[in-house]
Amino acid sequence: MILAIGLQSCEKKEDKKPPVAAFNISPSNGPFTSTFNFDGSATTDENEPTSSLQVRWDFEGDGIFDTEFTTAKTAEHKYEAADTYAVGMEAMNSEGWTDYEEKSLVVYSDSVTPVPSFFIDPDSASVATIFFFNATASSDQYTPQEELLYRWDWENDGTWDTPFMTDSTFYHKYEIIGVYRVMLEVQNNITLTDTTSRPIHVHEL
Repeated sequence: MILAIGLQSCEKKEDKKPPVAAFNISPSNGPFTSTFNFDGSATTDENEPTSSLQVRWDFEGDGIFDTEFTTAKTAEHKYEAADTYAVGMEAMNSEGWTDYEEKSLVVYSDSVTPVPSFFIDPDSASVATIFFFNATASSDQYTPQEELLYRWDWENDGTWDTPFMTDSTFYHKYEIIGVYRVMLEVQNNITLTDTTSRPIHVHEL
């Protein structure tokens, strides 16, 4: 009986595993004037709730932790210089098991606006036509294309006809004939924007 208990105890110790460290950075890149938010609440452990896990941060990737272990999963940091930093987070459970995750963060010196670009297909057609607007050629030096936001003003009348959205394509139908100038505004992940426009001719059937 004693031997069986001892074997069970050994098996339980072998079953114990470290947590799985996981975190996000917002914004994912940005100028050194930005306040970056770090969120490690995606960290998990098979045997413990996330709330009981502790984390600590190395913001510069220099091997020196900038915070102590804490159950608070979020932190903020501002950088004093433009560079590419290997941000690290170490997670620890109540048994002292640890895991480490690292992510690259680009901190740049200038506030660079996105470069909006789009085409219209067709760019001249009748009022019965559903026009296709494609802004997938828009880009930003530091914001991934899938994180850019787009909004449209179909008549360039100063009123945006759509809210900012991640979809880079859109369909629109005009009810009145005329020559319109379509305006596109693109926003990056630190809310910097730029606009561009193109003409469209809507004629009779």
